Amino acid sequence: MNRQEAHTFLGRHVLINEGRSGSYVGTLLDIESPAGSPWKGRVRIEGIVEAPDFNELLTGLEPLSYEKGEEVYLPGRAVQPWHDSFELSYRQSLGASLKERWDQASEAAAQAEEKRRVLQMELRKWQMEHLLSEDAYVYYDIVQKRRTLYIYDSLKEESLTLEGCPFEFELKVQNRWEPVYYSEGRRFVTPDGEEYTAGEGDKVRLNKEQFDPYKMLLNELETPAVKALERGLSKLKASHENCMHCHNSLLVKLLGSFEQQSFQGVNFITYETPEGTLMVQHHYERDMYDDRPDRTFDRFEFTLDDGTRMITSYSTPLSNDSGKEL
Repeated sequence: MNRQEAHTFLGRHVLINEGRSGSYVGTLLDIESPAGSPWKGRVRIEGIVEAPDFNELLTGLEPLSYEKGEEVYLPGRAVQPWHDSFELSYRQSLGASLKERWDQASEAAAQAEEKRRVLQMELRKWQMEHLLSEDAYVYYDIVQKRRTLYIYDSLKEESLTLEGCPFEFELKVQNRWEPVYYSEGRRFVTPDGEEYTAGEGDKVRLNKEQFDPYKMLLNELETPAVKALERGLSKLKASHENCMHCHNSLLVKLLGSFEQQSFQGVNFITYETPEGTLMVQHHYERDMYDDRPDRTFDRFEFTLDDGTRMITSYSTPLSNDSGKEL
């Protein structure tokens, strides 16, 4: 805006556009207009019109340029007219602009999903749909070093011992993939109890979805423990699909349980529901035995952001599966 127009906006709202760091509304408080030099304006920041954009790594948003009530001196070229009303607080305007970013991302996700559907139909028409499922898996060779069985990723040149591995594998048997769990030695067992013996160089694969910390946690829990978790979620109008973040320390301790036979800890799981934010603290204890069934204990403490609390638990060998609301 030129200096003549700027004088008409004194005491009124103006717009400051900071590009990827967002757009802001402020009140033009004063003008410095020395002869022969570009004019400057003193602006008090009132709110946000457009939230900062994502940073280049998509790990967060660009930082806010200005804080609430901050007074800044800006060159005239950075100050633009604002002709609309602005009645929101700084916090409210930030929330509204972030919600707009959310809506834009949701629309983009819906469009991307529609594109995926069209591409899947095209692959199906050309009988090449199997390529999609292959991308969802990580493939391993079975190798044995001394008496220990490993799976080996030849692409990453990484190996993982199978002893105590909680994943559901698929073992290639006569040109078909059979879902199996590792048992012991060279034996794998299907969910129906059928056994297969793997040989050196045989192939197994893992669905990448199992690397999700939440899914890995659910796979490790015994069925009654999962039901105890689901019971609490249901009472608080939540489900597995509402999980936003899962801190899974249990898996790390399980994979290191060869040296440690007893351990305990806490996982933290966050859910976003129509009722608000739900935090679950999963307290667990494990005692690993060679000559009898392992002892497990799982307690789930649910807390909604309105203060509602609940506890459900499961333990062995008593199988005391109980839940109560506090």
